[in-house]
This record gives sequence, structure tokens and C-alpha cells, in this order.
Amino acid sequence: MKYITTLVNLEQLNNSSSFYVAGNKKYSLKLPAYFDVNIVEKYENLYISVNKIFHNDELIDLENYLKYLKNKKIRGIFFSDFAVFSICARLNMLDLLIYDPNTLITNYKELEFFEGKIKGVVISPFISLEELKEFKSDKLELFFLGNGRINLFYSKRKLIGNYCKYHEIDDSFKTNDLLLKEELRPDCYYPIIEDENGTFVYSPYIYSCLDLANELSNIDYLLIDLVYDKKFIKGDNLGFLNRNIVYRKGDLK
Repeated sequence: MKYITTLVNLEQLNNSSSFYVAGNKKYSLKLPAYFDVNIVEKYENLYISVNKIFHNDELIDLENYLKYLKNKKIRGIFFSDFAVFSICARLNMLDLLIYDPNTLITNYKELEFFEGKIKGVVISPFISLEELKEFKSDKLELFFLGNGRINLFYSKRKLIGNYCKYHEIDDSFKTNDLLLKEELRPDCYYPIIEDENGTFVYSPYIYSCLDLANELSNIDYLLIDLVYDKKFIKGDNLGFLNRNIVYRKGDLK
């Protein structure tokens, strides 16, 4: 098993034996920092995030960007929009693609669709340990969140800015260290971030399965996501991993 960390600053790249995820804000979401597209000219061992949902008027620029990446020494491209898949199919780049739909891949049978087509798949963190161990593939690299906050909600709308505008509030307080307080659970605070790509809400806890790494021999890479905290903080929450499966097909009478 190997580890991949989201890139916060270029100093991290001095450790050339490690793998990192980097991206440009024009094509990427949910990263702790964004970098010029030419970062791939200077550094290797990079995975590139192209995980935005693209509008039709962005597709020509997207294709030009993917053409640029094609001949660079990158390890892979994380994507969630199948426009990226379609363009990469035309460009003979499917062997670089890693499908990352955030929380959608929860059934090991879904791997069959991607096997022989792309490089890898990111499995949802909303899954039990029992189910996670069922994910196995000789034709795909499997990725899973190892440590970090889980993205619970995303909207392309500027929700904090719109709230301020509606209530005629000065929005100069907007920073990336804001928290949403849940009404019914007074000690529950959700980090919320707004940037040019929209609004993101993250889990109030830092999730981690690093202590279970020895049990996850079927997983090729664990992702270390620094998106909100900007530094590594070992999580103490197993999320859904320690939940029992509620039901399975065939169990119901």
C-alpha cells in the first residue's frame, strides 16, 4: 500500500519519494491549495486533479488542458465528470484516469464497469470495513480516504455570499475558517468554505483509517487529504467503517 497527499505547498515536493495530488483552480475542486498548470513541467510523482463539473462552454479549454497533460510525466488524473472520460477516450488517455465521484462508489460490483477502461477508482468513505474488504480488482488501482475531512456537501452557488446579500450583511468576515453550528447538536460544527467554484461543507470530525492499513491489503493507495486543516492531523473517527451492515440482498425475508 502507498500513500498520496493533497499538495499544500511546493516545499512538500522536496520529498521526491512521496506522491501528491495537485490541481489548478480552473479545473479542480476541494484542494488545500491550487497551482499553475505548469507545475507538471517542474515536478514528477504528481497526480493531477481535474474533478470539476464542466459546462459546455468550458469543454474546448478542458480538452486543450488534457492534451497538455498527455505528454507530461504525471501518475494519473482524478476526475468526476464523464466529459473528462469522453475527451480522454478520444485522446488515448484513459490509462491515466482515476474515477473519483466522492461518495458514489459503494458497491464492489461497480468496479466491473471500469475494469479494462481506466487506471483506477476511488471508493466511497461511507462504507463499512466488511464491505470495503470486498473491493478487489486485478485491472484497477483502488484508492480510499486514509485521513482527512469528508466532503459532505458541495454547491456551485456562493451560498455564504448570497446569504450576506439577502440579509444585507457585510461579507468581509468571509474566510476559510468558518464553521456551521448544527441546531440540534450544540457541539457539532461543520467547516464551510466558499471560493470561486462554490461552497463546500466538510465533516466536523477528521476521519482516519490509518490504524487499519494492515487490514486493507486490497487497497492500493490511501489518500491523505489536507483540504481544510492544511496540515496533517491524525484523525480519531472511523466514520462508517465500524458500522454494521444494515441489510444485504437476500437477507430480507
